[in-house]
Amino acid sequence: MPPDSTNGDDAIDRYLSQLASHLNMNRQQQRQLLDEMHAHLQDAVDAHLARGFDAASSVERALAQFGPADQIAGELNSVHAGWGTTDAI
Repeated sequence: MPPDSTNGDDAIDRYLSQLASHLNMNRQQQRQLLDEMHAHLQDAVDAHLARGFDAASSVERALAQFGPADQIAGELNSVHAGWGTTDAI
């Protein structure tokens, strides 16, 4: 594993931790959502790497594309309000 990828993983993990701290859902729902977000972030990083950016720049660009964790969490909370409850039916 290249040295930059560890720093990139750390940055992604920090972002996802910040995101998680603002989510209003149960742990299982949160885990599912964070796993999906991690996959999307990794796809974005991979796309930037394929365009020739180095690992650190690729992670930075991917995170910038996603936007501030608190803002994204607010949007996710709105979209997933009632997710997994009978209120959602």
